[in-house]
Amino acid sequence: MKEKPIGVTIFHDTVANNIWANFGLEKYKNNISFARSGHEDGAKYGCLYYPCCVAFQNGKKMDIPPPLARSSSFFLWLGELLEGPIKHLKSKEQLRVALEEHGQTVFGIDLEEPPRHLGKLQYYSVNSSLFAKFNISLQKGYYIYDNIERRIEKFEGKPLKTLLTDPRAVDISSKPFYGGFVVNTKLDKVSEMQIDLLKKLAEKYGDKFQFGPIVGTNALLFLKAGRIEGLDAPYFVAFKTSNLTEGRWLLYRETDNIMDLPTLEKFVQDIMAGKLPYTIISEPIPEDANNNLKHIVGSTFSDVVFEDGYDTLVAFTSSWCKLCPRLLIVLRELAELTKDTKARICFMDGSENDTPMSVPEFSSYPTLMLFPSGHKADKPLVYKGTYRVKDLSEFIANRGTTGFKLTQDVDFDALEEKITDEFHKNKQL
Repeated sequence: MKEKPIGVTIFHDTVANNIWANFGLEKYKNNISFARSGHEDGAKYGCLYYPCCVAFQNGKKMDIPPPLARSSSFFLWLGELLEGPIKHLKSKEQLRVALEEHGQTVFGIDLEEPPRHLGKLQYYSVNSSLFAKFNISLQKGYYIYDNIERRIEKFEGKPLKTLLTDPRAVDISSKPFYGGFVVNTKLDKVSEMQIDLLKKLAEKYGDKFQFGPIVGTNALLFLKAGRIEGLDAPYFVAFKTSNLTEGRWLLYRETDNIMDLPTLEKFVQDIMAGKLPYTIISEPIPEDANNNLKHIVGSTFSDVVFEDGYDTLVAFTSSWCKLCPRLLIVLRELAELTKDTKARICFMDGSENDTPMSVPEFSSYPTLMLFPSGHKADKPLVYKGTYRVKDLSEFIANRGTTGFKLTQDVDFDALEEKITDEFHKNKQL
């Protein structure tokens, strides 16, 4: 950070993909020093979600909000670091980024100078023609826009009073619960309906619940904590603010009727009354659940995997995993060999089902973990070997605690040939 006056560190977690930053990094590599670091260091600089960008000037942290983890937002943010804050918006992308900034923003439509009594509010001058590109028609004058309620009104010299909460701007732990719709960033009619529903909930249950749309940078914190990055929006989610990673409640199925106010009210009431357990995302229990190779889902994971007395090997697969079809044949053969032992062989589609929060996160498929008997509460052992019956059985024997070993002589080479032949036959079907 000492090579150039301005420096930026991108703090990321183990599964972060920083492709979005490449354009900005290449464009400003001669003007800005860049560094990468882990989320452990990011916490020291106030990062609540990852990836998180922190700017420095002459080695001191700059008081500037981080950008969205998106190419255009990051690129414009880097330009502001060098040239100072943009005051006149000249492109649709600049206006889009301004509309996604947290808090409230004042816009001067066809006006250059800021209004009086601006206070600490952010101000931009912008032509009305730019707003028209978002199908928003505004006359000449000053307007204030609230990012959370997605509301724009004439500016009267003071911030808008709002019912909804921006988790980036306030301490959400001041109330027991936080909930909202996970939405897209478009200013469309569906989003307007969701905002209206959230405001009605806030009016009625605002003493214990904070509500707001979960979108943009504030979404990263909640989606990561709830392990719901891959869940298709829109859906409604609620958290206990004292511990976001403990669990979450969801209305996400097509049958959940998330746009119905009475449904949402009952959901919120049951959470506050302690009547609802955390939501487990799960496929239906499969017909082959009790085969030697146990097919588990989110709702059966704990009962099967955490049952003591067994060394339980779980393979997390997915429908799009290229290595998984052959692995499943390997696991079926392994399960047949171990069916009369204290070794239990299971598989689960990790992209469609929840795992308990105690199970470490993983980002690649397949991932195999062993849950030894007597140590189910400990972190499972991640398998890093080859997907062969012999190697997997030795892993269970060496790292398990039940004294498992194969009691029959097995020609492993012949078994692997059989598995390979079946795999190739299946590919031709």
